[in-house]
Amino acid sequence: MTNPNCFYCNGCNYTNDINEKLVPDTTAAKLLGMNKFPDQSQVNRFLNRFDETNIDQLEFIHHTLFMENSLSLSSTDPVVVDFDMSGLVAGGRTYELAEKGYFPRKRGEKGYQLSAAFVGNTAETVSMFLDPGNTSCTNRFEDLLKATTFKFKEHLSKDNLIIRADSRYSSFVTDILEISNFMIFNELYGI
Repeated sequence: MTNPNCFYCNGCNYTNDINEKLVPDTTAAKLLGMNKFPDQSQVNRFLNRFDETNIDQLEFIHHTLFMENSLSLSSTDPVVVDFDMSGLVAGGRTYELAEKGYFPRKRGEKGYQLSAAFVGNTAETVSMFLDPGNTSCTNRFEDLLKATTFKFKEHLSKDNLIIRADSRYSSFVTDILEISNFMIFNELYGI
């Protein structure tokens, strides 16, 4: 199986860059055990066939790699995990599930919301979700929390896990603080 994401690692910001930048690089392909990289049409066909099963497989792969290689898991210091959401504007009309949503300085645009839990000091992504643009950050808070507490079980049992979230998550934070043995810092802006 080829790696559809390798074109991003080789200076291709868009799939239409693949044929000029990636395909000619046979040395990099050989390093990855391939004779050559797939061309743009092959990558597009692969991505268009992606379904829920493939997403589950990617989540499993990410989880396995995180558990085997994470620097933050071996830390004896408290680990700070940030929860955040960022809007991604979709530039075309044919993007699936793109919806009008909140995008700073891009009022009325369609796009997606990327929710992520990440450890800043080790630059590790704990979990992430891509949703339509009209999705509220509170829709993914429990998913981020579940993924984080599952991966950081040892830190959780030692009261060594800190979750930092901005004020948009405040409705969940109040409920969870009463039943948790970890700390959640809620960043309040404008105070």
